[in-house]
Amino acid sequence: MVRKYNHRQKIINTQPAKIKSVMPGMVLEFNYKGKNIFDGHPIILVLYNEYYGKRQRGKNVLIHSINLNYLNNASVSKFIKQLSTKGTTKEEIEVGIKDPEDEQEARSNRGLLREPYTQISLPNFKADFGEDRSLTRSEAKVQMNNIYKKLIKRYLVKKVDVYRTYKIKNMKNIKIVSFNFGI
Repeated sequence: MVRKYNHRQKIINTQPAKIKSVMPGMVLEFNYKGKNIFDGHPIILVLYNEYYGKRQRGKNVLIHSINLNYLNNASVSKFIKQLSTKGTTKEEIEVGIKDPEDEQEARSNRGLLREPYTQISLPNFKADFGEDRSLTRSEAKVQMNNIYKKLIKRYLVKKVDVYRTYKIKNMKNIKIVSFNFGI
């Protein structure tokens, strides 16, 4: 049975967002409507946004994520520590606060976000315009599959079913969160 935890005390700040500004590694909260929904107001860590890949703008386009409301505080901290450990997935992953003003020129979602937000540097297709590292779609997919198989599936999904996909058309009041992971 799935148990729901409250992480509201870890939210530092929120800002409204459009789905095209959502990138892997961001933390989101939103209202979600549908049949048999256990968590109608999830707080999620975004793994992948299908918006740019499918170009259907809300029609059966999914957000792949980890629902943080299904993890207790200790499990959230442990997961983020494991994720940011370089040796586990052989990818360099960092947890940080991103300031949109610093990235105005470099990001595809420039101008859509106004406030600083929390982002984990997960592999992303062409997320790093103007920097040394720019991934192709296949490189980003391979790296995310490694992270999923070696960490998420192995340590999280076996213990608690936290992997979720959300239909964009059912997501309302989307907010990007500045989240305190406590690490």
